[in-house]
Formats: sequence, C-alpha cells, structure tokens
Amino acid sequence: DSHPPLKALLNGIRYTLGGNLEALTTHYELTFNGSCHLWHLIMIPKIAAAREIVKRIEFFGSNNQISKMKWLEPNGDYTILYFVNDEP
Repeated sequence: DSHPPLKALLNGIRYTLGGNLEALTTHYELTFNGSCHLWHLIMIPKIAAAREIVKRIEFFGSNNQISKMKWLEPNGDYTILYFVNDEP
C-alpha cells in the first residue's frame, strides 16, 4: 500500500490470472487480439503513476492457458515470464 504504482501493477497481474474483467477495465485500457485458440491481451495502466513503472503488460495464450507474460518498462527494458503447463 505504500507504493501505489507497484500495487496497481501487481493487482493487474492478479486480476488477469483471477479472471476479474471488471477490475481490469477499471485500472487498465485493454486490447484483445486473436481468437480463443490463439490470443494476445495488451494492458496499459490508466493511472499515470503506474505508467512510470510499466508502459504495458502483455499476455499471450491459447484456449484457457496463458503461455507468457511480457512486462515493458517506459525506458524500453522488458521482462518475459513463461508459464509452463505440467498437465499430461
């Protein structure tokens, strides 16, 4: 709570993983591309202070599985997280 921009960013990830569309649309501008079989979600923070930490968050997936998340910072640096599905 002492770092509102970071809290907004982490909540965005939590809302996505939890499927909370109402919270996502409150805090992010959303762009969805693709179909349910292969999709790409772009999230841009609505709060200016949050945009100082992250320019946008992108999720990539297929069907109901997230395959990777990309976090792009305003200076051009980025982090990519890959999600592994261990189910047989």
